[in-house]
Amino acid sequence: MTRPRWLRSPATLQGRIALAIAVVALASTAGQQLIRQAIDRRVLDNAERSLQSQAQLIADDVSAAPVDQKLDRAYLAARYLVKTRLVVRWPTKPGLFVNVVPLVREDVVVSARSGDVTVRMARQAEIGKFPRSAFALLLTLVALAAVGVWVLAGSLTRHLVRQTRQLAGVAEAIAAGDPSVRATESDDELGRVARAFNRMAGHLEEADTRQRRLLADIAHELRTPVTAIHGFADALTDGTATTDEDRAEAAHFITEEANRLSVLVSDLRHLTLLDLASELDVSMVDLLAVAERAATRFASLASERGVSLQVVGATEVVASDATHIDTILANLVTNAINATPSGGHVTITVGDRDGKNTLAVQDTGVGIGDADRERIFDRLYRVDRMRARTDGGSGLGLAIVRRVADLLGVEIRLDSELGAGTTFTLIFPHEPPAATRPEEQ
Repeated sequence: MTRPRWLRSPATLQGRIALAIAVVALASTAGQQLIRQAIDRRVLDNAERSLQSQAQLIADDVSAAPVDQKLDRAYLAARYLVKTRLVVRWPTKPGLFVNVVPLVREDVVVSARSGDVTVRMARQAEIGKFPRSAFALLLTLVALAAVGVWVLAGSLTRHLVRQTRQLAGVAEAIAAGDPSVRATESDDELGRVARAFNRMAGHLEEADTRQRRLLADIAHELRTPVTAIHGFADALTDGTATTDEDRAEAAHFITEEANRLSVLVSDLRHLTLLDLASELDVSMVDLLAVAERAATRFASLASERGVSLQVVGATEVVASDATHIDTILANLVTNAINATPSGGHVTITVGDRDGKNTLAVQDTGVGIGDADRERIFDRLYRVDRMRARTDGGSGLGLAIVRRVADLLGVEIRLDSELGAGTTFTLIFPHEPPAATRPEEQ
């Protein structure tokens, strides 16, 4: 049911502030009146009790006096009464007005009786004596305060509207595809919103930059194998490869480049799935068993390279995702073998550091320079592009390692020296990762 227009709150902030001022003013006035009435009622009650007590004393005193002294006693009592109407009656004086005071109104009227004497007293109570000038001054001050609040509310509203419009403009610009715009920051509440908004815009701009760089790198990575495949395919179709040996060589290179493309596409798909999904299958994982499984899996590759591959350590159990740990270890061991010259060593070590389980992959390979360490986990980044291309790597292995480690809450530490080798150490947290599958929660 739609409320009438007069029951709806104002649409503008300034209107709402004005309505709040009016409500507070009305509530204050009503409260003042209620308090004033309560005080007046109490004053009247006290005055009535006091006057009743006085009337009874006078009645008792006049009644006890001899007949010829009753009138003197009545006048004596009236002498001490101020602004009070006193009427005393007894059989011989049925209508004696001892003290007649002209009053505007008789707010308190009491009667008392003692024997054949009746006393009636009336007195105006001192209530409701708030000076009109003070009341006018109070109203003036309230009005001035309301005007001041209204002016301040108008200024505040305009300021808020400007900030809100600017934030809306920045949001529209970002939605239109320009993440470089920023909102003006200030020290008030909306200023903090603007700072948070700018941080968000900065993250979006960084993500956009990374995405553009990734797309450019992917295009570059795809260009070389596609060009090679196209060239060798032309050699087969246009008759350039005339001998069986030439045709076999062309087919070999086409197959090799197609395999390289397959690896790149597979790693890209894997990385995309990791970005989209954060669910994990958490269980108790024996790190030594994982290491031995990786050593068995890559033993033939190490043998082809002339590299020794061994596992060192004891059983260490962690709560994690075994499949994801296999993925990390596969990439690290493959990179270590490819980076180690013939006669070198690759060691997978299961251990403990500061009370946390660790899994390290150490090689005696070429090492990583300081300039490359900052970008070593970037997507499609290679320390040695020519060597990586020869080895058939996609340049996404360490990016996958970083993403999976983030999902598992695993810290990665890199120690490397050019010409001496590299060590990647995985440090597992005490608590299991939070992103578990629904049935595990």
